[in-house]
Amino acid sequence: MSAVRATPGAARPDADCWPRPDGSLVDCRDKLRVLRDNQTEFEQVLRDCFDDAVLMGVDPEAMRALFHGVVDRLRDPRTTRPHAADPQVGDPDGA
Repeated sequence: MSAVRATPGAARPDADCWPRPDGSLVDCRDKLRVLRDNQTEFEQVLRDCFDDAVLMGVDPEAMRALFHGVVDRLRDPRTTRPHAADPQVGDPDGA
């Protein structure tokens, strides 16, 4: 475990600073690689969605609000139990 501490709830982690709930930093190289790859992929998908919407006439602030709402609805998968009505889970019948 790293002796470096992050501020819980701090601004977005950069590619080398991923805080755990206790404030320590994730320091496993494999985990850091996955986190960096996920962040890069997420940023590209978000950028593509944002650009498409704005180019189709959607107000940029409305898109930002929509994205914030999506992020605000994310729940910790370690503490929540998905159920059929959860839009993050999808239809349990595969439809």
